[in-house]
Amino acid sequence: MHDLVVGDFHVLGMRRRRFEYAPPRGWQPIVRGFVTDWLAPEYPRDAVLLTVYPANPLALAPAKLVAMLLGANRTDARFERQTVVPLRTSAGLAGELGDAAVVIGERRLVKLCAVLHDARFAYALDATAGSDDQLAAHRGDLERTIDSVQPLPNPFDQVREHEYAAQSYWIE
Repeated sequence: MHDLVVGDFHVLGMRRRRFEYAPPRGWQPIVRGFVTDWLAPEYPRDAVLLTVYPANPLALAPAKLVAMLLGANRTDARFERQTVVPLRTSAGLAGELGDAAVVIGERRLVKLCAVLHDARFAYALDATAGSDDQLAAHRGDLERTIDSVQPLPNPFDQVREHEYAAQSYWIE
């Protein structure tokens, strides 16, 4: 019970939310709640899918999120390759970029995943393709989208200067 009281935000203050980024040009969106899937222009013939998850407060973001997105938590996954490298965007977000080829059952997937963070939120993007060639054809667009992620503004920076600072928890 203690964990619920301490960890539940009741949709006040810090909560999941959308963030700004520049999607790949010509890709089609499918919006599901806070999650947006982007389909490559020639989908399904060009089976590349980019999933942009909502920004999650760091307190709620799972540890080793890049590994999870790549499929490392699956017992039926066999990795042909898996690399994770540090990443920093032009907006100053730090994080990791994961690249993997994984076989799950009979299906081979190629993944490019990024998890970025600032002092308050984690920002996750996950690209999945059917082949190395398909992902390689879109890698530049995907990397530009990852680099375009903008951190959520911190309203406390502006609130502290005003008389309503006592209500700042509900303003976020």
